[in-house]
Amino acid sequence: MTLWWLGYSGWLGGALALAACGPAPMPAALAPDPPADPPSTRPAKPDDPCNAGDTTTCVRLGVGFEQGLGASKDEARAAVLYGKACEWGNATGCLDLGVMRAQGRGGSKDEAAAAALFTRACDGGEATGCYGLGVLLEHGLGVPEDEARAVALYTRGCEGGHATSCFNLGVMVSDGRGAARDDGRAATLYERACTGGEPKACANLGTLVARGRGASKAAARAAALFSKACDGGVVSGCASLGARLAQGLGVSKDEARAVALFTRACDAGYDAGCIGLAVQLEQGLGVGKDEARAEALYSAACDAGAGEACFNLGLLLERRPGASKNRKRSAAAYARGCTLGDDDACAAVKK
Repeated sequence: MTLWWLGYSGWLGGALALAACGPAPMPAALAPDPPADPPSTRPAKPDDPCNAGDTTTCVRLGVGFEQGLGASKDEARAAVLYGKACEWGNATGCLDLGVMRAQGRGGSKDEAAAAALFTRACDGGEATGCYGLGVLLEHGLGVPEDEARAVALYTRGCEGGHATSCFNLGVMVSDGRGAARDDGRAATLYERACTGGEPKACANLGTLVARGRGASKAAARAAALFSKACDGGVVSGCASLGARLAQGLGVSKDEARAVALFTRACDAGYDAGCIGLAVQLEQGLGVGKDEARAEALYSAACDAGAGEACFNLGLLLERRPGASKNRKRSAAAYARGCTLGDDDACAAVKK
């Protein structure tokens, strides 16, 4: 699982993103200013930008230095400013500094320090701080791994309106990690996250709806959810929508559009998209027939660990004229597919 801070470009007042599958884009502009904190009793220094306890100004200056907005970019200076705001009780300052410590920007990478900062942010009412601490606990980064606590933190974040917390909580509930497995609850969480702007949740909800797990089976609704995910940049959603277009499941059959969506997913490195594209190329559906390209796509996906691709490669080689020349390659492809857990490949090995 890709962690949200690996692709995070800085705190802009919006939601951080975790990818179960890649980080979501950040907002392009600052959110409205947080409410001003009450004046602190701590003595102010003449050169202190948090003068007279104005921690909101301190955070705003930190954002400016972190992002190079109205000032030369200076992440070390931003970290100092966020730290000052956090010391004076500003939860957003704690959150922003936690992100920088998790990423190793503006100072040394220190996930234990990030955990402490996210704790202060979460306790101070920042839902994203609850989310950040949940990620660290889920993966044992800077703190001992504790999936039950991660579930509790994601729950707090979700209840605080943080869509990606709802998504992560849905994934854990769906997997039965840190909480009892419950597809119905996962579907509800994915729907909340999808509605809240987390496109990966739309893709996961689409899968549950397509299979009738935890939600009523509905082909048209599944297709709509995959479309929303794809529009949000989730390539698994593009591949899933492509598969439904290729078969006319819940949508009008459109093989050319399916090819375009499979290509988009494959170009982004998603193996299922490459397999879908290879099927279309092998059969000449929505695109000119090209078995050589299909073979290359199957082979690459098989090498990457997709058992289905190995089976399809073996089948293509077995069906090709002069198959006796390819018998060893076909058998090897089936064997690898079986090792990777593909039932069809295992059946082919036993023939």
